[in-house]
Amino acid sequence: MKQLVTPNLNITYTGGYCERAAENTVGQTGIYGSAYKAWKANKQHTELPPKGFYVPVYLNMPNGPKDPDGTQQDDVAISCPDGTVAAAALAGTHKGLYKYPSLQAYINDYAKNNGGATYRGYGEFIGTIKVIEGDTVEVLNKGDIVNVWQDMYGRAPTQADFDYWLGRTFKDLTYNKLRKEFVIIRSQVNNDKSEYKEAGQLFGQTYYTKETKK
Repeated sequence: MKQLVTPNLNITYTGGYCERAAENTVGQTGIYGSAYKAWKANKQHTELPPKGFYVPVYLNMPNGPKDPDGTQQDDVAISCPDGTVAAAALAGTHKGLYKYPSLQAYINDYAKNNGGATYRGYGEFIGTIKVIEGDTVEVLNKGDIVNVWQDMYGRAPTQADFDYWLGRTFKDLTYNKLRKEFVIIRSQVNNDKSEYKEAGQLFGQTYYTKETKK
């Protein structure tokens, strides 16, 4: 996957006009009248947004604001590479989109203020601008993480595991597993306590169980 266009999150926006704000981040305006219409217009993905990329993310808000014809407007924001979400969230006019610390924080805030909200998915386009390119990658959900951790580590994942791995790819996980095995083998061969410590820091377990030879 490749980032084709990096949205400008430092735009001036007016709260309540999420689709306009999203389009403004890529230099467009007036393409779609609402987040719901943008969602319907382009190829979308219902899985979590891929980490490491800027992509639009959409909320389903059936009890939120409606168009004159009764169609729900929903909401759109920008998921950022570090997992934060930039949204046109504050009432009034502001410079720079408001940053939520996570996708879940964004969902929770809009659910609280709009009679409920659920995650729809992420898109490849903002307006008519394609912002990412490449094969869609399958990302890890909570069930995947629970299953893999039991198979690989023989334990349940911690909240820190969920926070780090949700939205990352199976490719990332495969690389991490191979890296883990390499570090363990290297530390066993060298009998190096520091390398056992590195393995523990990387993978949340204690592998070093004996004193290092002097």
